[in-house]
Amino acid sequence: MIGVTLPLNQPYLQLMNRKYILNPTPIGLGDYRLGYLYQMKLKNPSSKTIRFHLSPIQWFMNESIIINKELKKSEINEKLIEYDLPILYCIQNQGLIQSNGLYILDWRFRPIEAKTYTVSYYLFKHICLK
Repeated sequence: MIGVTLPLNQPYLQLMNRKYILNPTPIGLGDYRLGYLYQMKLKNPSSKTIRFHLSPIQWFMNESIIINKELKKSEINEKLIEYDLPILYCIQNQGLIQSNGLYILDWRFRPIEAKTYTVSYYLFKHICLK
């Protein structure tokens, strides 16, 4: 168990989990254009409204190679996008979370082959001044 104590006016964004493992996803079932929907919850337990945004996804092809999703022309990245549709993406990668509010990030996962996909991203937060 971990307890976090914050000053009254300090903004804080709480992830329900720091690591998400998606359920095994069958290839070829579901909507092939959109993929499967997964959700991640963000909670704002602070007294301030928080604006957030996600960095571009970093793909880990193996332990020694990290690929930026934006580099669509690279040979390795061609495996991460099929028919101009990404394998994994966040539908709304920025937003506002009101004080003591909850925000649900919707993710679409559309695997193209039977393997393990590993990604990383940064979640940035900003205080909204009134």
